[in-house]
Amino acid sequence: MKKKRKSKKLQEAEDDLLFYLEFYKKFPDSYKKKIADKEIKELEEKIKKE
Repeated sequence: MKKKRKSKKLQEAEDDLLFYLEFYKKFPDSYKKKIADKEIKELEEKIKKE
């Protein structure tokens, strides 16, 4: 069975999502956490579509 290769955009989206998830608790204030929440939701949707 061949392993399907990920597109470059999909790989970048996954990397960005992992970054936000990893450092979410380290963001100091609620404003940055709101931005991170928004980015996480957008990246999850992007990954689901591809």
